[in-house]
Amino acid sequence: MIRIERRLTEARWLVAAVPAGSLVAAAILSGIILLLTGHDPLATWGRLVERGFFAQGAMSATLVTATHCY
Repeated sequence: MIRIERRLTEARWLVAAVPAGSLVAAAILSGIILLLTGHDPLATWGRLVERGFFAQGAMSATLVTATHCY
C-alpha cells in the first residue's frame, strides 16, 4: 500500500521553481496553441501586455477586472 505524507521541510528552491515552471509551461502551451491557430505568439503577448498594463487607463481597468466579484 502507498502512503502519502506531507513533507516536514520544503526545499527553498521549490518555492520559486514551481511557480516559475508553471509560468514557463503556460507560455509554451499557449504559444503552441497560438501557432496552431495561425497567430504570432510574441506579437500577441506583446499586445496583451501593452493593452493590459501600459495603455491609457489600462492598469486601473486591469485591477478592477481582477478584483471584481460576480
